[in-house]
Amino acid sequence: MNEYTDAYIEFIADKLTPYAELFIEAKLDYSRWVKEGFGTVDCVIVSDDRLEIIDFKYGKGHLGDAYENPQMMLYALRAI
Repeated sequence: MNEYTDAYIEFIADKLTPYAELFIEAKLDYSRWVKEGFGTVDCVIVSDDRLEIIDFKYGKGHLGDAYENPQMMLYALRAI
């Protein structure tokens, strides 16, 4: 797991700019769109022209697709 977390930290560090805001373990309430909906996203990066939602997953044997991922879309909707 150490290899994965080191790569994750490096991945985030490469995305940061001097004016970016970084939110770690941000609890997002999206109950406005999904009844009693909330989640904790690992990382949100907000900058002048970009919003990035990063949720660390390393699989446990199951490959997940980030494209049109419902959980990630709800996180992004709330973060906006």
